[in-house]
Amino acid sequence: MREILISLLMVIVLALTGPVEKVIGSIEVKVNDINQVQGEVLMVQVSGETSPPYGTFLGRELNFQSYQDGWIALIGISYWTEPGTYPLWIKLSNGKEIEQSIRVHKGDFKESHLTISKEKAKLVNPSFKDKAIIERKARDRERIKEAYNQSEPFPLWNGPFIRPAEGRITTGYGYTRYVNGKLSNRHSGLDIANAVGTPIYAVNDGIVRLAEELLVTGNTIIIDHGAGLYSSYSHLSELLVEEGEMVKKGQIIGKMGSTGFSTGSHLHWVMKIGDVYLNPEQFVGTDLFQELDFVIP
Repeated sequence: MREILISLLMVIVLALTGPVEKVIGSIEVKVNDINQVQGEVLMVQVSGETSPPYGTFLGRELNFQSYQDGWIALIGISYWTEPGTYPLWIKLSNGKEIEQSIRVHKGDFKESHLTISKEKAKLVNPSFKDKAIIERKARDRERIKEAYNQSEPFPLWNGPFIRPAEGRITTGYGYTRYVNGKLSNRHSGLDIANAVGTPIYAVNDGIVRLAEELLVTGNTIIIDHGAGLYSSYSHLSELLVEEGEMVKKGQIIGKMGSTGFSTGSHLHWVMKIGDVYLNPEQFVGTDLFQELDFVIP
């Protein structure tokens, strides 16, 4: 009789614990939004998956990084991406394939016109005779490339991002820029103008990957926020942090200035994932993980 009771208890325990194990092991895929705008970031989270999933979006492989009980991936949508509907494709370790359509909408990009001296113009478009400038720009590109290839494989940021400086926005993200009447490029970030010496704050926690004077962007700081996300701060009058230093959100890292290719005191603020420049405005007051509210069926 005692053996029968024990057997019955074991059956009951197995029956009760079975569904719990299934829930714990279930896989859930979320994105921050299926409607994106040029310059925004698509965030994908796969929970309950022990092995890194594989996925693609906009012809690029998703770089999944371990986070909590699963994986996350951030992918930037460039201002060059044509508006339209694109498939997000993910393959899980159990072989299941998931596809979700993501709609990319056109951003509201204006024009920006600058008039500068010939000496300043050389910094952007040097002639073949300006060998010193060409060599310096090549060196700077290598330093920048090195800085943007050191991201920690997990998020370092903590909660919502903040604006890096007080001031007036003079040039928005994605503006088509003309210099001395000639088409130059798209504006990669956000320009905030204020007096020389205005404090510059880290937009979130991270590690300083670069803090030095560059030819075009002047005194420049690049901060790694982990999982491939970076912020950069250019044209500073002073650098108050060093390469390799851990910084906290709201920490003063420098002071506003007009160094490098600049027509007046301002901060050129950039947010970037991989080789894609993002609209910095979307990060202000935003906790990326709180935005993950669309579950892909």
